Amino acid sequence: MKYPDPQRLSELPGYEREREKVIANTKALLAGMPANNVLLYGDAGTGKSSAVKAIANEYAPKDTSKVVALRKLVTAEKMKGIFP
Repeated sequence: MKYPDPQRLSELPGYEREREKVIANTKALLAGMPANNVLLYGDAGTGKSSAVKAIANEYAPKDTSKVVALRKLVTAEKMKGIFP
């Protein structure tokens, strides 16, 4: 990505408990351990996409070959029309 969003976890107040579950899952995925697919849902503007960007910025390896694994984090916006 040429111009990634520089969002950082330290800039996102609130939802720490919920976000920690996604962070733990991301760490497991990047370590080659079993991990779950994640669906983030909630009202618009609650920080779902920002959390994904911040986690990617925080945990994406310098060797970007594993960054593709972070694409398994799916936001509700991308799933519109699938769930009632």
